[in-house]
Amino acid sequence: MLRIASVLAAAVRVPRSLGVAVALVGAAVGCSTIPSSAARDAGATLPVDGASLLPEAQVTDDGSVEAARADGALADGALADAGTPGDGASCPAPSTLPTCPDRLAAPGCYLDAATPPPPLTHCPVPPNPVPARVLVFTKEAGWGPHPSHCVANVAVPACGKLRGWTVASTQDPNDFNDANLAGYDVVVYLITGPFALTANGTPAAGDGFEAPRAALQKFVSAGHGLALIHSATASDANWTWYAGARGALFAGHPPYVLPGTLHLVDAGDPIVSGLPDPWTRCEELHSFTTNPKDNPELELLLTLQESCFSGDPRYPTQYFMGEHPLAWRHVYQGGRVFVTALGHTSEAYDEAAFLRHIAQGIEWAAGK
Repeated sequence: MLRIASVLAAAVRVPRSLGVAVALVGAAVGCSTIPSSAARDAGATLPVDGASLLPEAQVTDDGSVEAARADGALADGALADAGTPGDGASCPAPSTLPTCPDRLAAPGCYLDAATPPPPLTHCPVPPNPVPARVLVFTKEAGWGPHPSHCVANVAVPACGKLRGWTVASTQDPNDFNDANLAGYDVVVYLITGPFALTANGTPAAGDGFEAPRAALQKFVSAGHGLALIHSATASDANWTWYAGARGALFAGHPPYVLPGTLHLVDAGDPIVSGLPDPWTRCEELHSFTTNPKDNPELELLLTLQESCFSGDPRYPTQYFMGEHPLAWRHVYQGGRVFVTALGHTSEAYDEAAFLRHIAQGIEWAAGK
């Protein structure tokens, strides 16, 4: 498993007026070396440079997860509702687009004990504390670590505490039990991997995860929340209950971090309230095996303006989905579920607008 001992400096910033300063020290929040779990070591790894999951049937019985192609491209027809862009809205002038760092080839941001993460300075703090009780789940078994994994594991709990949360983090599925979950309002899957609560993407009797799966289902059915961030839409592809919770399965992404232009579906929704529209930001832009817009149970939050990539060789046409949602929410079996595909780069976790988006989504899922 490849690791790096430091995090590249942030290249994209937003105005300080959107947040408050907070200095984070790695040792104080437990962001030292994160060991690979036995499940990660036993499972197959995917290349980070544009790796893609194929539809559920191609998460294989032996525990491997097949990449579509080494360059990140999917086979023709792999995406639902693929087509040419036609949204017609004007795109930002090229001179105004941010320069995006190429983090797809980076092996990860795991830090040694002596290397703190970079300072994160843009956590938006509401005027009144939000008393959410939050459990952050960070298990990334099944592929190489995301570039932002360690920074995200620091930034989200730290920002949450500034907003008034009581927050804890874990990589251990055994913390999903009735007694422990009773102390929380919401569980956050933060950049989880393909094998979160399964051994190989498919639930099986005796796989060691039956009790955690049952506890999570009971937790959500009791009216609590679930928040799924970035790669969490790729977790446990063949778990039927989780498939219903996430709303759409990750299929793939172009082999670049790109300046995507996003639009708010409903600016009054509490999860996107206060975000810019249009919102142009550097991101790994996910596509899905089915289009969330076709699921009547999902309330869409953010969509990608695909027309801004018309003719751009960095964004192959097989990733076009027509109307292209990147965040949504819904009520699922009695609980609230918030899903966002954003959050690939380390820089995202010091971006006030992005931190606002995920914090408000987590708080909505918590019922706050």
